[in-house]
Amino acid sequence: MSLNLSQTYEGATFFEDWTYNASVIDNFTMGNVHYLSREAANTAQLTYVNDAGNAIIKVDNTTSGVGNPIFGRDSIKLVSNASFSLGTLYLIDAVHLPYGCSVWPAIWTLSSVYKTDDGGEVDIWEGVNNVTSAQYTLHTKNGCTQSNNTAFPYDDQSSVISTNCYYRVNGNQGCAFAGNNPATYGSAFAQQGGGVFATLWDGDGIRTWFWPRASIPADITSGQPDPDTWGTPAAAWPSTTCDMEEFFTEQNIIINITLCGLWAGAADVYAQTCSGLCTDMIAEPSNYNNAYFELRSIKAYTGAPTTRSITMATQVNSTTTSTNNSGSGSNANAPSSGGTGAGSRNGVNVMASWAIAGAVVVAFAL
Repeated sequence: MSLNLSQTYEGATFFEDWTYNASVIDNFTMGNVHYLSREAANTAQLTYVNDAGNAIIKVDNTTSGVGNPIFGRDSIKLVSNASFSLGTLYLIDAVHLPYGCSVWPAIWTLSSVYKTDDGGEVDIWEGVNNVTSAQYTLHTKNGCTQSNNTAFPYDDQSSVISTNCYYRVNGNQGCAFAGNNPATYGSAFAQQGGGVFATLWDGDGIRTWFWPRASIPADITSGQPDPDTWGTPAAAWPSTTCDMEEFFTEQNIIINITLCGLWAGAADVYAQTCSGLCTDMIAEPSNYNNAYFELRSIKAYTGAPTTRSITMATQVNSTTTSTNNSGSGSNANAPSSGGTGAGSRNGVNVMASWAIAGAVVVAFAL
């Protein structure tokens, strides 16, 4: 496969080609954060390039909110100015990813045409609180499903959490995978020096891989990535049951960190890896010393095939866990940072439940 480098975010110019999605409140996931403008983020040193030449994107860990019952911590949400079409490979080289009790970070893409999941959403990397493995998820309009196709396999240690990608069913659970590597999130990710996530979106479907720092393929480090040589991915959604042109329009890359909110702050989710109440964490700045991205680069390559070459093949064994919620995607209510309220994503109330490390928890798409 011959690919061409289309966009690079790295080094001193990393932040030049992003829009800072400033918002007084996090009205997507009801998190306890204020997303800052570029100017405010620079002043507060929540986005900068460090001495190693890596981009830092972080939550404020210096301001105390003690005694302020409506305190929201400053954070960052970036949206790429460039949009990307079918035939794109995304490479994310990270040294450190945000984690900790109440922390909910993600790197994802969303339709630049519709600005909603009607044009598709790809969660390249996402985690919450103190889990140890990342999750990978698609959210689409009705008709897209994940199928276990021998012509488009995924690693047999990965778990298919849910197969219906439609955002208006199962509380916008999407079609989700739990990754096969226990060090794709949290302190273990940083301790191994980070690594590289790759997501290929081509005519055959969407696939995601991960390699720790010591195992990054030579073709990636040389700037000539060749997905045909990478072996079985951690997650795979074949186009035989989710047509890539029908369900995904051009996509923008989004990087953000929210706190608590509809997933990380849900009581049963929080209790899986943390103690107490999620919102009790917000006031103390030292709780967020690990709530930052350190990114060596994000690169987008184009030129991957846009037509389908695979066909429907014999189904393989599935390890699917899917849990329906009492409410639908359009009316599910969930606890927010201030009590009980409806969570909204792109104008759609969202609530989902799936399994992490063998335990069923509640989660929400950003």
